[in-house]
Amino acid sequence: MFRQLIKLLTDPNAFFNNARTESWKPCFIFFLWVTLIIAVITPIVNFFGIESTDASSSYQAQILAYNFVKNSLQTYGFLAYIIEAVLIFALAIPILLFLTIFLHSIYRA
Repeated sequence: MFRQLIKLLTDPNAFFNNARTESWKPCFIFFLWVTLIIAVITPIVNFFGIESTDASSSYQAQILAYNFVKNSLQTYGFLAYIIEAVLIFALAIPILLFLTIFLHSIYRA
């Protein structure tokens, strides 16, 4: 991952020419890992009082899950934050899949 970042910064033309030959799956798997990390960290941050808003969230799924937990599941206590992590991951997968395939098809052409 870091090698690709360094290659992108040092020789962007070669990086993007090589990226055209790759499948969309490695990109999707990378974003799944990022989403998993975000899904684990967000409920912890929310537990300590930092709300998921447009200013503090990178995914719309974080905001949707936070608002749902805050408005509907707060009575479940700590379990609500575990549900929030699952919701973030589940809500992000369809949009990640669509965007990855869509952007890959555009940049591959």
